[in-house]
Amino acid sequence: MKNKHKIDRDSTDYCFFITYEPDNVKIVSKEEFDIIKEHYLIISALQNNLMSVKDIHNLYQDQKTGEYDYTLKTTYRHLEKLEKAGLVAAAGYREKVGSRSCEKVYCRTAKIFFPELDDEKLEKWESENSEIYSQVLRTVLSELLHTSQPDKDAFNSLFKQFFNLQYQTKQELIKKAGKNSKFADSLSQIDIAQLNSITDAISVLKVLLQRPDLLNQMQSLLNVKESKKGQ
Repeated sequence: MKNKHKIDRDSTDYCFFITYEPDNVKIVSKEEFDIIKEHYLIISALQNNLMSVKDIHNLYQDQKTGEYDYTLKTTYRHLEKLEKAGLVAAAGYREKVGSRSCEKVYCRTAKIFFPELDDEKLEKWESENSEIYSQVLRTVLSELLHTSQPDKDAFNSLFKQFFNLQYQTKQELIKKAGKNSKFADSLSQIDIAQLNSITDAISVLKVLLQRPDLLNQMQSLLNVKESKKGQ
C-alpha cells in the first residue's frame, strides 16, 4: 500500500512562498493524457495540493516494508517529464518554521485536466460505420426495454440531435469552468479518473432536463410506455 500525502498550505509547520498558481482548466491532448495515466499517482496526489520532491518520492514507498519502487533520481525524472509536458510546475517554496531550510514545492498547471473533445465523434453518424453504431444501439435498447426495434431513420435523426446537444453542453461546461473559479473548484474535487464520467452524466442530465421533448420522442419511438413493467 502506497503513502498518500495531503499538504496543508495553512500548516503551522511551514511558511509557503507561492509564485505560481494553476489555471482553472487545461485541455489535454491524447498524448498528454497518456502521460497523465502513466504518472497518475503524482497527478492525483497534486490535485489541489502542493508537494515537495520528497513528498512525491514518498508516494512510492510501501508502508509495510518501507521500500521504494523508484529512486529519488527517478522521481526527479518523472517530475521533469511532467513539467516538460506542461502538466506540473514549480509553485514556489516552503520554509520549515524555526529553520532556514527551504524546499521547492510543485503543483499541477491546472485544477482540472479535461481530455480534448473528439470532434470526429460528431461525424460518426455520417461515417461508413454509422450502420453498425445505429444497429447496436437499437438492438441493445430494444432488448433492455423489451420493445420492438425503432425505425432506423427516425432513431438516427433523434439520436444525432441528442448527441450534438450533449457535446455542446460539455463545451459549455469546460468554458464555464475556465472562467468561473468557484465552478472549477467544485469540479476539481473529482478525481481525474472519474471526471469524464461525471461530465458525461451532467451533460446528459442537462439535455434531458432542458429538452424533455427529445426524451418523449425517444420513448414514443421505442414504445417504452407500452413495455411490460417489471421485466
